[in-house]
Amino acid sequence: MDDKNDYTELDAAIVAQIKAGRGSFTAMSAALCDAAAPFIQNPRTPIPTPVWRVVDRRLQALRKRGAITYSRADLRWHAT
Repeated sequence: MDDKNDYTELDAAIVAQIKAGRGSFTAMSAALCDAAAPFIQNPRTPIPTPVWRVVDRRLQALRKRGAITYSRADLRWHAT
């Protein structure tokens, strides 16, 4: 598998941030800058993808996979 498409480490870092109590999107985006760095360069465009966009895409992928859920009651992500 191409390293550019292997999100295993980033996904694990996101779940770890959620379990550590940083369930808000802002807190996670700030904490995951280094983990998301390999995924910010888009080969189709010279403009790098913002870190928050990479984190958002992975949050949605993890949500669809059932690894995390979002609670509107407390406006935070939770690991399942």
